[in-house]
Parts: sequence; structure tokens; C-alpha cells
Amino acid sequence: MFCGKKTKKIGGIFLIMFLFFMCQKNVFASSGRLRKDSITTCNGVTYGQHSSDNHWHVASKGEEGYYATGSPIYSNPCSSVNESYSNNSSSTNQSYSNNSSSTNQNYSNNQDLSKVDSSIEEPVKSKDTNIKKVILDETEFQKIDSVEYSTVKSSVTVKVETNDEKANYEVENNDNLSIGENHVLVIVTAEDGTEKTYDIKVIREKMLSSNTNITLTIDEEPIQFKSDKAEISVSSLTNKISIDCKLQDPNANVEMSEINPLKTGENLLKIMVTAEDGTKREYQVEVYKNSVWIDLISIGVLIGTVYVMYVFFKKLIKKIKRNKYVR
Repeated sequence: MFCGKKTKKIGGIFLIMFLFFMCQKNVFASSGRLRKDSITTCNGVTYGQHSSDNHWHVASKGEEGYYATGSPIYSNPCSSVNESYSNNSSSTNQSYSNNSSSTNQNYSNNQDLSKVDSSIEEPVKSKDTNIKKVILDETEFQKIDSVEYSTVKSSVTVKVETNDEKANYEVENNDNLSIGENHVLVIVTAEDGTEKTYDIKVIREKMLSSNTNITLTIDEEPIQFKSDKAEISVSSLTNKISIDCKLQDPNANVEMSEINPLKTGENLLKIMVTAEDGTKREYQVEVYKNSVWIDLISIGVLIGTVYVMYVFFKKLIKKIKRNKYVR
């Protein structure tokens, strides 16, 4: 009896313990703890694996680790989440990496541009409008501010050498010069566009004539020159001759020596003509005044010649008449 009651009591205890463990089946798996290295959490739930067949359970924290609760799960419940996270993370990292790379590249480029901008400066253009020299026709001037040039031509050729070879120049008013003062302008433009105008005074002088030709008459008889010399004779009775000298250029000047009254023999008339441009030319006329004896001889010769001719023609006429009657 005693053993029977004791046996029933022990059996009741075991039954109670069995029921207790059966009630705990929803909390702890019969196989015990989950593998520590398999514990993972996703969507707010912690999972773990048994070491027997690697199936999964919802994990519950115990005193000595995580224990399985609920029904077994035969695939990783966090695989899709991890994969999505992995993909998102990879995409995010890639995007971040690309953005970072692009940002770094842009920064690098900007930094390089900054270095380029700071190290390579745009060259400063010259403002130099000075002139080294100017050549007017064949005459060179180096002090351009005090140039005064004279010419008889209606235009002047202007050549300019600038101080800066990159500067340019233009010339105005160098054609159709008027008689008197003219102002030829040289406009220099520097490399940066700065302009400066130089005023050159050009004096156009009147073209002077070199004409020294004359027309000469003596006692109203024109004189013919050979190599600017001529000879005439006048009678012993002539004491004075009239001289008329006309210049082809009225701006020329003439000077004549005085030979009146004439002396017997040679009388030299000198005529000096000075042209407008200063050219000089001398004409000479030798006026020979006959002596009385020469005039008498000349008259006698003339009379004798006339008499001889008279006699000759008289005889000739008589002979012609005689021959006429004979026939």
C-alpha cells in the first residue's frame, strides 16, 4: 500500500512536470538553445538556427542565450530583407561612390581651374602710342612733336615707325596740299585701342619757274641768238640804239649793261636774266659801230657797184635793140 501510494505520488509529480514542459513547448524548443552565430534580426523580430538541420525559429532571449520558440522555419526569414538591404546598400554605396567620385572630380577640376586661373594671367595689352621716327618723302625726323616740312609738291609720302610694333597708324591730309601751311595728321592706335594724333606742319611752297628765255629787238629788228650770243653793225652816224627785251616769264628779272651812246667799233651789250627760282642766264650782243672812213668806202663801193651795173644793163639793152633791127 505504502509503495503504491508512493509510486502514484512520484508518478503524479512526473506527470505534472511533463505537462509543465509540454506547456513550455511554445516557448522553448525541445532541442534547446539556438546557435549563437546564427542570431539575426529583421523587421523587429529576432531569429536563430538549430544546429541539427539548420532550420530557423523565432529566438527568445534566455539566461544562457537564445532559445527557439514557435514552429520551425525551413528558410532564412531575413534573406529577402538582407538581400534587399544588401542591394539597396550596394546601390546606395555605388551612388554615393559615384556622387563622391563626381564631386571629387568636380572639386578636382574646379581646383585645377582655380590653379589655372590663378597661375595663367591674361597678358596686359600695351598702351604705347609713341613714334620712333617719321619719314616725309626722303627726309627723316625723330622729334615728331616739332616737325615742319617744306615741299613744292601737291602731296607728301609719310612713313611711320611706331615704338611698339603692335601699334597701328593712319595718315590723313597728306594729299592735295594747298599753297602755304598744311596739317598732316598721323593717328597712332596702341594695342589696347588707345589713340594719339600727331600734327605735322607741311609747308607747300609755290613751284618756282626756271624760265630765262627772252625776245630781243634792237632798232625794231629782231635779234637771233646762237649760244646766247649775237652780232650786229650800225653806221657811223648812229649814236644810240633802242633796245626792247621781253621776258617769257614775267616773274623773272632782267638787267642790261648800258652801251648808249655808241662808240666807234665794238660795243658789248650784256643782258642778265634771273628766273623765279634763281636760275641765271646771260645774253651778249656785240654792236659794231662803223667809222666814217669805212662808211665812205662802203658808200663808194656801193656807188661803184651801182654804176657798173648801170653801164652793163645799158649796153645789154643797146645790143638787144641792134639785133632786133638787123632782123
